[in-house]
Amino acid sequence: MKATIVSSITPDGNLNDWSSVTTTITDPDEPPSCLTDPFDTKEVWIANQQPTADGNYYIYFRWDRYGTTSASASLEIPIDTDGDMIQDCFIWLDVDSAGEREMTVSYALYQGSPSTANKNNPVPGTSESYTGPQSQYSSFEARVLASKLGLLGGGIIILTMRTRASSSFQSEIMDCVNPTACACAPEYWIIYDTEDGSATTTTTTAPTVTVTATTTTTATTLTPTQTVTTPITVTPTVTVTATTTGTEVTVTPTLTATPTITVTTTISTSQITATNTITYTPTVTATPTITLTTSITTAPTTITATPTITFTATITFTPTITLTFPTTTPIPPLPPPSKPPLYPVGGILTPVNKLTILAPYLALIGLAAIAVIVVKKRKR
Repeated sequence: MKATIVSSITPDGNLNDWSSVTTTITDPDEPPSCLTDPFDTKEVWIANQQPTADGNYYIYFRWDRYGTTSASASLEIPIDTDGDMIQDCFIWLDVDSAGEREMTVSYALYQGSPSTANKNNPVPGTSESYTGPQSQYSSFEARVLASKLGLLGGGIIILTMRTRASSSFQSEIMDCVNPTACACAPEYWIIYDTEDGSATTTTTTAPTVTVTATTTTTATTLTPTQTVTTPITVTPTVTVTATTTGTEVTVTPTLTATPTITVTTTISTSQITATNTITYTPTVTATPTITLTTSITTAPTTITATPTITFTATITFTPTITLTFPTTTPIPPLPPPSKPPLYPVGGILTPVNKLTILAPYLALIGLAAIAVIVVKKRKR
């Protein structure tokens, strides 16, 4: 395909200054069951001024759509500036009805992609707008200095066009440039050389991704009812089969780890100490995101990468521990004390008469009484 080096094109909705430019690519008309006309791309046009060493020359873009009504729409023009087929920046173009028969077009260049860019923060010096002529509802223009894309002198940019459901960067993609109706895969990317205005196209398809993972875990010692933060390192093997030069792949694998946790509990009494050790292996699941950028020069090519990911698992462990103490033999109680036995001694056992024993003493008492009586009589 051949585009054209032009002296100048003024984005204003008047299309006469595009008369010498060759259409870069034509997109099929989508049936109404797939897409309505305001979002249906018809043709894509590209041209540029003669390159200068300082990059102070314009690259021009034109979007034609099917339909002839004054319906609002938005357009994203993703641009790859370094040839790896990964979007580096984009032009965002909003089309709004300015009156019964006029359309207002505003556009600017942004770094990155719509998912990361801030619409209030365009690249300085790239915001422009115009109000088109009456009844011009189907063709819209934009331009950007080559230096804003990092081009000093001639060079190659790779781009495509996607219509969006609204002016929001997060809005749904409605249509893209591709050879098949009712689909956006594969998508046409236009390889454009500002040196001579030549253009070729290539297509992209979704790569095939296979992920396997190995896990390294750390043993941790816990006491009951304790929370531990365990670092877990995984090295997933990501295999990507891509069909075009340069492919960015984002993978969100599920990685499962089983860290080993050892719990030792000691219980002591006055007589015995018991220790019980439990080893516990909880399952921890994480879903980290891996972004893998390939550098494919010949397609199709299969590459394998092993990025290392470390994630943290927080685990609270409250074990139920049953301790078995050794069995002891109790000491039997002592028997109650008993009377000592009686043993015989020497001698003769004779019966005893109490009166016989007391007779001498009774006689003495009687004599003492008589003596007292005699003494009293003499005194008289």
